[in-house]
Amino acid sequence: MVTVRELHNQAMALFNLAEERARQNPDDTTLTELYYKSCLKDSEAANQIEPKENSEPTRSILFISAASLALRAKELRLAEQLACDGLRGYPAPFHRRELHTLLEQATLQLHLEAQGQELDQAELQLSLSGETAGGGLIVAIDFERRLKTLDNLLKRVYMRLHKLPYVQDLRLKYYEWCADPYKLALEAPQAGSFAIKIRLIRPLMTPLKLTANLITPQAVINDIIEKMTLLQEGQIPVLEKNFNDDRYLTNFLSNAGELMPDGFNVNLVTLVSSTAKVALQKPKKDIKREIRTFNIERQPDKSSEKEEKEIFGTLDEARRGKQDITITSLEDDGHTEKETRVKIKEGLEDIVRSYFGMKVKITGYFEKSVFQAIDIEGCETDA
Repeated sequence: MVTVRELHNQAMALFNLAEERARQNPDDTTLTELYYKSCLKDSEAANQIEPKENSEPTRSILFISAASLALRAKELRLAEQLACDGLRGYPAPFHRRELHTLLEQATLQLHLEAQGQELDQAELQLSLSGETAGGGLIVAIDFERRLKTLDNLLKRVYMRLHKLPYVQDLRLKYYEWCADPYKLALEAPQAGSFAIKIRLIRPLMTPLKLTANLITPQAVINDIIEKMTLLQEGQIPVLEKNFNDDRYLTNFLSNAGELMPDGFNVNLVTLVSSTAKVALQKPKKDIKREIRTFNIERQPDKSSEKEEKEIFGTLDEARRGKQDITITSLEDDGHTEKETRVKIKEGLEDIVRSYFGMKVKITGYFEKSVFQAIDIEGCETDA
């Protein structure tokens, strides 16, 4: 009879092989089978041990390992069963919490499966540090804006890599082209910083028109990190060569600018996947200045020769289907409201939408009676 130690060693050998293949190619189709075989070895080892107090902590650790591997292998019912089996013994409080967590994860994923969805193995860790981010706490707005920006980036990159046409409003037209690719799932932040792990919930069924060129969640995440690295290094002209559609480039640059640290509340934003990492340290204002300079220099109508201005006010209306908005501000008397029509360049829609109802500063130039916007950002008060 094979001993518990021998079975566990075999399980770890299979697990290490799977991890090595995952580092080389996260989309390797053999990974699930290797995790499943490793799970069976640890499960067999755990079941050889009787549920007695003197069997701990070995018994609990083996069931924790087996249940974790079952989740990786997408054997959700088996993971649920293994976690329950582990809890039937005498696990220490720490191991009991781990088993309960695994049971909850299995239950969640079974619920998603019943809705035609699954939790992908790809992960992206978002870490923020600064005056208002640390010790597991953060000012909500500093986190919420960056999380929403990442959500926009994930969907836009998914569409671009699948060579889908650019659409102005993801809410209105996105679903005409493909099913919603991802919903974000968040794992609890780590103590001592503000770092949260983002997992992607995706449909079990792939839209037919994408099956011939299916892009994995891991590829989407890595593309974001690669492009953010170029932006951090000031390589916008190099970045431009990766985009065939100027609207996708404008959209990426505008969303990426929102993700950068502000240099005050947040001074470092780190993105980490299983295969790539970027530490964003350049302040948002510097990135936005570089982007504005780049955009002006490449305008065919010589807009760089136009006098750049800034207007302040409340972004209070968008005309759906058109590239213009209205900003409301006060006349010099401080009482009379005035409205200015602002034309937004295609690609800026995601950022503009995020500032509806808020006070903003819009940078651009006047062309006749219309203000042509080249950048938009939030501000505390009117100038």
